[in-house]
Formats: sequence, C-alpha cells, structure tokens
Amino acid sequence: MEDLFTDAAERLFSSQATPKLVRAAETGDNCKDLWDEIHQAGFADALGPEDKGGAGLGLGDVFGVLMECGAALLPVPLGFTMLARALLAQEGADIPEGPITIAANAAIAADGSMTCQNVSWGMTADWIVTPLPNRGWHILKNENAVPSLHASWQADLHWQSTEAKCLPCGIDFDWLSAAAAIIAAHMAGSMGRILTMTIDYANQRVQFGKPIGKLQAIQQQISLMAEQVYAARMAAQMGCSGKGLAPNPLLAATAKARAGAASVPVSQIAHAVFGAMGITQECDLQLHTRRLYEARSAFGSDAFWNSRIGHGYLKSNAASSLDFVRCHLSP
Repeated sequence: MEDLFTDAAERLFSSQATPKLVRAAETGDNCKDLWDEIHQAGFADALGPEDKGGAGLGLGDVFGVLMECGAALLPVPLGFTMLARALLAQEGADIPEGPITIAANAAIAADGSMTCQNVSWGMTADWIVTPLPNRGWHILKNENAVPSLHASWQADLHWQSTEAKCLPCGIDFDWLSAAAAIIAAHMAGSMGRILTMTIDYANQRVQFGKPIGKLQAIQQQISLMAEQVYAARMAAQMGCSGKGLAPNPLLAATAKARAGAASVPVSQIAHAVFGAMGITQECDLQLHTRRLYEARSAFGSDAFWNSRIGHGYLKSNAASSLDFVRCHLSP
C-alpha cells in the first residue's frame, strides 16, 4: 500500500508541481489548481478513518508521500493537511476545505489582534492550526499574509480578531512533534533530489576534457553528501514510524535535528559542485537549498530539538547514553 501511494504521488507531483509552478508560488500564486488535483486524487484524506472516507493509513504508511512532497518542492502543505483532516475526522469536527498548515506559536495583542510569524506555507494555505494562549489549539482562516522573506512561502499572518474566524480544535495532540516529523521527511526528500541533481550535473559538466564527476575530489565530496542524505532519510523514516498519527516525540526530535544538521553540508557540497551556476535564478538547485534552510529553522532549530533529546535522556533510567539510544531512539 505504501509503495502504491508513493508511486502515485511521484507521478502526480512530477507532472503538476513543476519548477515553473514552484517559481510562480514564490511570486504569489496560491496553487489552487494544483491543490484541486491533489485533493481529487485522494491524498488529502489518506490518514483519515475509513468510515469517514479516508484510507485509514498511519504516518509511517505515507512516509514515501511526504518524501515526494519534499523532492517535488510541493508548494502546498499536503502533509499538514492530511494530518489535520484526519484528526478532525476522528473527532467528528467540521473539516474546512483547502490546504491547512501549522503555526507553532501566536501572539495576541491587548486589542485582541493576533500575529503568527514565519508560518511555513503561510502564502499558500487557506487555514492555520495554531495554539491560542490559554485556549488550546484552534483553526483560523488565513488572512493578511505577508511573505516573511523574498520569494518565500513562509508568511507573517495577522488577524484583527480571532473570534469571528476561529474553529474549535480541542484535540489533545502533540502538533509540534508531528510537524517536526513531517518537515524532516520533506527535507529528506529534497536532499535526495539534490543528490541526484548533483550527480547528474557532475557527469554532464566537462572540464579539462572529461566530466568533473570523474575527478576523485568531486567523487569524494559527493560520497560525503550521500552519507548525509541517507542518514537524514533514516532518521526521518524513524520519526514517522508507527501505525498511528502521533509520532514518538523523541524520534521526531531526532528526525528534525538530524535533517537540520545534514542540510548544511548537503547544500554546501551541491553548490560547490555546481559552482556559480547553482545560485542563478534559472537553476533549480537554489529552489531546493533555499527551502532546506527555511525548513531547518521551522518548528524549532537543531539546538531546540537536540535539547529535547537531552532532556529525554536525563529523565530516563538509561544506564548510559548508548543504552538510551538503543532503548529510546530506535523505533
């Protein structure tokens, strides 16, 4: 079942989420036609219960789909939407139409207005799941989105009032760990695509009469990149392991921290191999590396997630750090 979903996602994303569409999303396109194709294909309800029209899958079952989201630089938050729709369906709550993203924090001013900053996919999502101070998690209609950075899908969002556009989402769920696991899977998929692009370029770029991929120094650097890519992929797969919707918090922390650590050398080596070509607007490499750096800071930095792992170790009864890894950081 997992392979069938992954193969279907790869075919759909490769035909619809083209680099041209990715660039259009960076200039303000909300990608409605793309989302309609994804929704009609049934991916949005893959995690939902079967008696509510879903496929009844767990987070681990759609890991390949989440990887493909990253590989294709999908400009809509499919992973977050699948999760939110499934949880709402389980609770029998109203499910809003359109893509849903997650904002880790919100600030409410004295006049009742609210702001969420650096929201991933804030420019293309229709709805935002966010915790309101002392009121639990709620879903708000996306309004007044302003890009956080030039050519970014991240956005700063502002509401004059949270009351009129707020849907209850009183679900006891670790949204932050789930977001970390999903983002780590996206990052692993993107790094896998960067590795493929780098190998292809090295085999095509001719210097001194032969492809640069034949040079031992280039081969050694690409080997180091491959180590990082597959370490991140393994950690991300562990973060999404399990049959349910909620990931193991420590495994999710490990996945996000490891993917973040790998994103730096992977990006650096890729740009070193591509040379100046890699940073040009026409080259697709920069689309991936810019997304990687955005994802690395989303939902907590490497230090944030590493500190969670450290606290988990201190709270455990493990006799040593190695025992902690064996007993708590493996699925």
